[in-house]
Amino acid sequence: QDIKKTLRPHIVLSIKALCEEEKIERAMLEMPGAANPRPAGQETHVDFFGDETELPDFLKMLIEKGIPVSEFKSREEGLEDIFMKITSQNGGQNK
Repeated sequence: QDIKKTLRPHIVLSIKALCEEEKIERAMLEMPGAANPRPAGQETHVDFFGDETELPDFLKMLIEKGIPVSEFKSREEGLEDIFMKITSQNGGQNK
């Protein structure tokens, strides 16, 4: 199940907010289309299973949840990203 979700095309969002990381991650888990929030330096990355036209509403919902967003970036996940996820999930060993 997890591998199937990893292989689905999606957008990776990088969000920087002026609040605690835990607050951002909690908000992300409640957002439709969002999965796997994770810290990435001063940002939080999240997988977004929607399309580009839904991003403004996603950002609006974050702000409405009280998340003070200072940066919001998106990029489509490429094949290299998917490969890296799969190999890191099984410890780099093929099963």
